[in-house]
Amino acid sequence: MQLIHCKEVRDQLMYYMDNELPTHIKDLLIGHLKNCSSCLDYFNEEKQIKSKICNKLKDAYICRCNVEKLAEDIKKKIGEICYNKED
Repeated sequence: MQLIHCKEVRDQLMYYMDNELPTHIKDLLIGHLKNCSSCLDYFNEEKQIKSKICNKLKDAYICRCNVEKLAEDIKKKIGEICYNKED
C-alpha cells in the first residue's frame, strides 16, 4: 500500500471536503486519517471552519461549489454595473 505523508494530507483536505479528489487519492487520505490522530484533528477543525463559513454565507451555491451558478451571477452583476454606468 502506498503511503501519504501528513503534509500531503493537509494540502489535499479541502479538495477532499469538496469531493474533488480521484478515488485512489481519496482512499489514501482516508487510510491516513484512520491512523493519524493529528491529521484527523486537523481535518475536523477544517471541517468546522468550512461549516461556519457556509452558515455565515447562507448562499447554497457557494457552499456546494456550484461554479456555473456563481459564474452566471458574476456575469449578471457585471452586466448590471456596465448597463447602469454613466458615460
